[in-house]
Amino acid sequence: MERLPNEHSPQLYRVLHAISRGKLHEGFAMRETFMSKFGWKRRTTTQPPPSVPEWKGESLKGKSIAIWSEFGLGDEIFFMRFARIFRQQCDARSVVLVCQAPLVELYEASGEADRVVNVADAAALTDVDFWVYPHAILAHLPFNLETLPQTVPYLRVPPAVASKLPAVDRSRLKVGIVFKGNPTHENDRHRLLPSLSVLDDLFRLDGIEYFSLQKGAGADEAAQYAQMSRNFHDVGPQLNTMAKTAAAIAAFDLVITVDTSVAHVAGAMGKPVWLMLPSCGDWRWHYTREDSPWYPSMCLFRRRFNGDWSEVVARIAGHLMSVKFEKQAAETTHG
Repeated sequence: MERLPNEHSPQLYRVLHAISRGKLHEGFAMRETFMSKFGWKRRTTTQPPPSVPEWKGESLKGKSIAIWSEFGLGDEIFFMRFARIFRQQCDARSVVLVCQAPLVELYEASGEADRVVNVADAAALTDVDFWVYPHAILAHLPFNLETLPQTVPYLRVPPAVASKLPAVDRSRLKVGIVFKGNPTHENDRHRLLPSLSVLDDLFRLDGIEYFSLQKGAGADEAAQYAQMSRNFHDVGPQLNTMAKTAAAIAAFDLVITVDTSVAHVAGAMGKPVWLMLPSCGDWRWHYTREDSPWYPSMCLFRRRFNGDWSEVVARIAGHLMSVKFEKQAAETTHG
């Protein structure tokens, strides 16, 4: 910061470092100062209404507020929790969630907001007292990492959306798999797995059925694995909505994924989810934690510095065997 005061990266990583250390209010306040020089096009696809003031910490008692769409699907799911917090802790009269189209059905079924609006249709939204970008909330609403409000689960599967997974023996552990994310993400080359073969040692474990949720990048490889392996099923092509993805997740015992929106869906549903992280991951996973204060059902498996994914997979394999034996014991007890 001292040597390169006008460079973008040092300023950005100073902000991310503060948040990753758990200094939420300080970090997000710096982030808002940092982002203030950029226009709305850097944050969202539709300009928030100029006639409605941006919320900057004013009292929400008896007021209405719209949480605006910002960045990726995972980001929006992560910050959706504040719809409940605004109502219950800030006494907001109503909360509107402005989100991207793939989330509308899922958000409406979850019942966390008074209204859900597709961001593509939100330009004329003026019947609220305030609007706020999700990442700005913690700049104005201080929270301590260890005393975060309990909001999970806050995503729910629409009743009309049923899971259509291939039938398998109920005694076998059902595990959802995602091994690649959005290739346009700035950290994607670190967070993705180079190939599904990285997980081969998991696929060799007895008593476990794997279901690939992979869409886009990696989908072809998942389809090939499904043809070669009897315990690997490619259900990604069936999941053409986020609601269907959530329904599939609800039917699993566990989800193992790299850092993608699927991790946020599973975590927000309260589903057991094991997140494979690069050595330098996103701010919300912090630096050394093996759990997540944001998602109580999540376990973090970090790739060590100068290490490779094989060590992470070995640790996951050991935990998987424990979960499998627990499931089998429970089936025997209740059978």
